[in-house]
Amino acid sequence: MTDQTDAKPKRGRPKGSGSKWTPEIEDKICAYLVTGASLRETCRKDDIPVAPQTVLDRVTENESFARRYARAREIGFAQQFEEMREIARDCLPNNGDVQKAKLEVDVIKWQLSKMLPGTYGDRVNLEHTGRDGGPIKSEAIEPRDLARSVLDVLAEAGEGADLGSVMAMVEGEHNTRH
Repeated sequence: MTDQTDAKPKRGRPKGSGSKWTPEIEDKICAYLVTGASLRETCRKDDIPVAPQTVLDRVTENESFARRYARAREIGFAQQFEEMREIARDCLPNNGDVQKAKLEVDVIKWQLSKMLPGTYGDRVNLEHTGRDGGPIKSEAIEPRDLARSVLDVLAEAGEGADLGSVMAMVEGEHNTRH
């Protein structure tokens, strides 16, 4: 026989199941999101009777709400950015909160870099350069000359040579020419 005091209480229907979606719920959701609250935090509020999945379903179904939701999230991310500055500024260096503040700021920075990489992500500058940082040099080669070079390599490799040995030979010649 099991002890009834240890049993987990039964939960009713999941939050949001069978709920009525209203314009007021949309307004409240967007109002919470612009403060920087996550969707999960928002849906835990007593006045939001829907589950996060219900909100996401509505975003995919309703273009007007999708635009409002996206704008609310964007403003909320800007609020989180401002919150990082407050966390860093309000942290007292001598009371042991520095590590906690650093963790909070790092989590917000990471989240912002993933959610809005164009605004908050690391800038990546990719440049192609040639040898020693100089310009890339390209040489034009006639198809006939290329064919002769290929035939020379194959003849030098000999009958029965495998692709690996041919490539090693070509790479060796390439490295000695440059």
